[in-house]
Amino acid sequence: MSPRPVHVADARWRGAVDELVPRVVPVDSPAGAVCVLDGAGPWWREVERSFAEGACGAVVVAPSAAPVDRVEALAAVGGPLALCRPHLDDWTAPAPAGVAHLVVADVTAAASRAATAVRDAAGWARHLAGAALVVEDVWSGAAAVLVTATSTAGTPVSLALAVGRAGSPTALTVVGIGPARTEVRADEATGRCEVAVTDARGTLVLPQRYEDGVRAALRAVVGALEDGGDGALPDLAGFAADEAVAGRVVAALRP
Repeated sequence: MSPRPVHVADARWRGAVDELVPRVVPVDSPAGAVCVLDGAGPWWREVERSFAEGACGAVVVAPSAAPVDRVEALAAVGGPLALCRPHLDDWTAPAPAGVAHLVVADVTAAASRAATAVRDAAGWARHLAGAALVVEDVWSGAAAVLVTATSTAGTPVSLALAVGRAGSPTALTVVGIGPARTEVRADEATGRCEVAVTDARGTLVLPQRYEDGVRAALRAVVGALEDGGDGALPDLAGFAADEAVAGRVVAALRP
């Protein structure tokens, strides 16, 4: 099988390409290649532009906030598309310890970081609940929002956001209670993210995935192309669902 051409928009991710040689080969043009794109700014337009220039697949690294309808529309771009979300992908590859019966999420973030933090928390809640979340009720104040939701699989979820001072570090805790208790703690101040699963045998702290997230996403797109796939990978729908929750929460903040 011939190596798959890969076009990298930023030299930071060239290492991920080099590690997959000879399965892939770096090229200078998007035409006929898998494109690795920066998720800062209007990344959905870069995806559309790349496919318009002949790309056969794409990876978006650390995608920022995006209109949900534009994200959903990317399912029709005509090639596999993966989103590399560093705060989720390094731990959520393994299946959770059974679908949770209840999920509770707490987020603290500065107003400028609230959307990203809530999106990540919603992603964890979705992962633990086993399905996308549907927001039911929203209560808000000047610096706090409380949301109740239900996953499409029927799991009740609560998510609370407390807005800190400008520049304050982001922290989130997500707990899923089911056959086992899964607790996610991420703290920007300490740089730590920990996932712990507790059951009758004790507590197991999950290891962070060894493989680089960009490499894993690129490998997934190349694998989909080798298997004849031409549509978005599941993480696109997941991002759209998480972004919809984040949008509801941030919109509820009172000025």
